[in-house]
Amino acid sequence: VRQSPTSSRVVEFDLDAPDGMRVGRTVMSSGDIAALAGDPRGNVWVLDRTSGRAGARVFNARGSEITTAPLGVGAYPPSAVAFVP
Repeated sequence: VRQSPTSSRVVEFDLDAPDGMRVGRTVMSSGDIAALAGDPRGNVWVLDRTSGRAGARVFNARGSEITTAPLGVGAYPPSAVAFVP
């Protein structure tokens, strides 16, 4: 959910809810989320481009963060992620 040009958040949701998609709690808030992706294990990868804390963060299907700090991706902030089977 992009709240403004400088504020974004990742929220959990339930596709099996009676209304088709029930939005739940905020899992992560950040200044600039570049991308989201699901991996083959069901984890969600969030690419954060926020200055000073840029990197990849990984959350399990329950919305709990697996990473303890952003995973560094090099000299530039992350912009895309893909998983190849």
